[in-house]
Amino acid sequence: MSWILSAMCFLQADLDAYRWKSRVLLQFGDQPKLSSQTRSAYKERDLVLLQANTPQLRKFFKVNSPYALILIGKDGGEKARWLTPIDPKVILNLIDSMPMRQSEMRRQIQ
Repeated sequence: MSWILSAMCFLQADLDAYRWKSRVLLQFGDQPKLSSQTRSAYKERDLVLLQANTPQLRKFFKVNSPYALILIGKDGGEKARWLTPIDPKVILNLIDSMPMRQSEMRRQIQ
């Protein structure tokens, strides 16, 4: 039990460090390598990819499948979850449709 609490406390502190600065994509399981273009697109959207393969994190996020991606928004809330590998464009399009990202894009144009 203490391992789980430690993992949750560590994760909470870790995720709090990203709050209002970055979006977080938690990856459970393996995914193909990201191209430099995709990495650049992630960076442009303040998206950080974190490996989350520990049993404690799987339990905390209720991930029972061998693979999952969980998108955490800048506000710290879960925005989406996928249980199979997906094209990174799906993630990028979802982020681009979010109000906070729309505001960020408008500020970049000005």
